[in-house]
Amino acid sequence: MASNNYKKGGATRIVARIFLLIEVAAFTVMCLMLNRVLPMKYLGILIGVCVLISAIQLILVAGRGSGRNIASIVLSILFCAAAALAIYFMGSVHTTLDKISSTSKKQTATIQTMNIYVRKADNLMVVADLEGRSVGVLQAQDRINTDLALEQIKALCGGSLRIAEFQGILPLINGLANYDSDAILINSAFAGAITENDPSFLEWAELLGTVDVTRNPDEAAETAGVSGNFRTGRAVPDVSRDPFLIYLTGMDTRTDEIVADLGNSDVNMVIAVNPSTHKILMINIPRDYYWYLWGDESYPDKITHAGCYGVECSVQTIDSLFGINTNYFVKVGFNSVINIVDSIGGITVNSPYDFTIEGVEIHAGENYLDGNGALQFARERYQLPGGDRARGMNQQEVIRAIISKVSSPSMLPRYRDIISIIAANTATSLTAEDMEKLFKNTLEKGAWDIQSIQVDGAGDWGYCYTLGEDNDIMIPDMSTVESAKEKITGVIRGQ
Repeated sequence: MASNNYKKGGATRIVARIFLLIEVAAFTVMCLMLNRVLPMKYLGILIGVCVLISAIQLILVAGRGSGRNIASIVLSILFCAAAALAIYFMGSVHTTLDKISSTSKKQTATIQTMNIYVRKADNLMVVADLEGRSVGVLQAQDRINTDLALEQIKALCGGSLRIAEFQGILPLINGLANYDSDAILINSAFAGAITENDPSFLEWAELLGTVDVTRNPDEAAETAGVSGNFRTGRAVPDVSRDPFLIYLTGMDTRTDEIVADLGNSDVNMVIAVNPSTHKILMINIPRDYYWYLWGDESYPDKITHAGCYGVECSVQTIDSLFGINTNYFVKVGFNSVINIVDSIGGITVNSPYDFTIEGVEIHAGENYLDGNGALQFARERYQLPGGDRARGMNQQEVIRAIISKVSSPSMLPRYRDIISIIAANTATSLTAEDMEKLFKNTLEKGAWDIQSIQVDGAGDWGYCYTLGEDNDIMIPDMSTVESAKEKITGVIRGQ
């Protein structure tokens, strides 16, 4: 009888040792995956706890008695289950981060929606009603998409269609208002520019229909109306060690779309990051800043209109202004601010002024804001001294507050949920590995030293390529641009 009990105890001991080996393997995989985002000061504690548990189990399996072995097996099962959850958690987070990164997506053709507007007074009902009528189009801007859309419209109208060309958005909509055309065809990316320059447009005009066309990224330059290839900044070897530059754009999305492919870039910032010194410099660029699209003097325009031709155009335009090579971009929309701020439980911002916008009261000093409050705080300019300049500083304050909140170790339990929200509301050229390294660097070194500045200029009136006419602009004060360039250099060099 004693011999049988000994054999049973020996069999249980073998099972316990096998489970212990599985546990050690699971522990190793878990630590390797957690090492992506957890600095050693946190990972070391976890390793210490795991080693202690394993040591206890070694003591248990070293002794005799089936009770000890069973206890070790139970601990191994619990530990493996916990490790499996951690491995699944990190795997899903990595997959989610990968979805944010534009570099992880295949550069396939994307769909562009072309809008067809007509005068309400004409009572046209469907696109086929344009048969025999004239359609106004932009002469140069977005011409490839326009021609592709015209082919579809002609097919619907039996091939009978007259084309009237205009040299910009303002002549185009004026042509419709003045009966120089019966309809206009224009990319939905320009919708913000239309209503911004003619707030009454949708009172006398209406959307007759839309036509979807494909936009090939390889033809981005030609689609925009210029020749040549876009260039993008080269990624740095290690974002947790090497300094880099980010272009941040806030897209003018006023629909359910979170981040638009094309549209006015209402927020434009250059962000210099030095992970070694843990410093961030944010440089705000007013939306009406007057420069050359794609860095080409043939296309003078407001910085905000660069977004209508794609983020590559915005990067290239701003790089030419500052004489820099941006490494990455991050793109968000109006709705993104609401969703991201709500996901982290709100933020605290400092305001120099008292003002109220859309029912949101902002007081001079600290304000705790939810997502909608943060968006309104970042959008208001008319009530603030300095107008667009003050709005730019508020936008930087919102970004600073978000970075500070996300940098807190208290956010770790909500890490996965926060990442999921950010993934759904952001597009970036940073890779999943880049973002994991940055998060790890933040947890390791704590709060970033964040500085905010902005370039300045003087209000004026000048020709805008996209609009095709003179419009409100801001002529750059190049002394502020040079000062910003020096500060960028300082951050990059670790000064």
